[in-house]
Amino acid sequence: MAAEGPVDTSDYARMRRLEELQGELKKYKLYSVMTGPRNVAVVNGDFVQERQRLGSFTVVKIDPLAVTLQAEGETFQLTIDNDPNQKKR
Repeated sequence: MAAEGPVDTSDYARMRRLEELQGELKKYKLYSVMTGPRNVAVVNGDFVQERQRLGSFTVVKIDPLAVTLQAEGETFQLTIDNDPNQKKR
């Protein structure tokens, strides 16, 4: 059976890169957020502020229960787990 056209490898490469970013994102845990004149978050025991780099990501916004990250035009979010009854995996 003949191919119907050229394969777009850029879509595949982008999908693979997004999977890599999702894997990296799983390495980060948001422990707490301190709001004030300059919002600060504690991620993996380190303090981060808006516009700071966090691995492949840039911290774009810090909210009371979440940190918004951006990488390669995509937006990701770390959230604080506030449910003490949730089972750990």
